[in-house]
Amino acid sequence: STRSDKVHCSMEAVEADTCSSVESSVVDDSEYTKHDKSGGYEGFSLLADGTIAAFLEKKSGDTDLSGEPGVRVYHVVPGDCSSGSEPEFAKFFGFYKFEVGAGNIADVSTIPGSSRFVAVIERNGFPSGHMWPGAGNPANH
Repeated sequence: STRSDKVHCSMEAVEADTCSSVESSVVDDSEYTKHDKSGGYEGFSLLADGTIAAFLEKKSGDTDLSGEPGVRVYHVVPGDCSSGSEPEFAKFFGFYKFEVGAGNIADVSTIPGSSRFVAVIERNGFPSGHMWPGAGNPANH
């Protein structure tokens, strides 16, 4: 969550459109994980079996995720948008660990026909780092 997520505003403020952001302390005291306003990478790739590989990247500056060994990877069952068929984070696959020289994800793409593998394109910190992918990239995992 960030300072500008509307979940931290009162309903009255949302309805009046008077809550563009809240103080950082409000987010810190909430039940949500705080993310740096520049965000991280959130990548979703539809797999051949109709489920989703979801990547949620930590970012330096996050208050709660900086100690994790890599990007969180989940297996998501998307549901069909009908009542009682909401998306479900079915399984935590683990952490995606970067190759040497990389520190961020640029993109995640499905391998055609696969319900198990995706192609991950890594980068080394652009725009605050170099303007090309990290050494040994892309890495297919």
